[in-house]
Amino acid sequence: MTLQSFVQNFPEFNKTDRTLVQKKLDTAFNLIDPGAWGSKADTGQMYLAAHLLTATPEGEQARLKKENRVTTYWIEYERLRKAAVMGLGRVI
Repeated sequence: MTLQSFVQNFPEFNKTDRTLVQKKLDTAFNLIDPGAWGSKADTGQMYLAAHLLTATPEGEQARLKKENRVTTYWIEYERLRKAAVMGLGRVI
């Protein structure tokens, strides 16, 4: 997942500091296990990075619930994570 690809998929972060975006992409990369996620790893990384960006004070406007930092990106990330894990569970 490249910074350019991320911004193309999430243009709402186009004006966000590139260093911050790259740090969140790196963090998300370290939290996603490609073996478990399979072909959805890049998508999971993007949604997790978007959530991490939105969970910062600067991203407050994108939160659904400010008190618990739930974001639209987290909801989609969780959906993808469950799909990836369920798929893995069927193989085992």
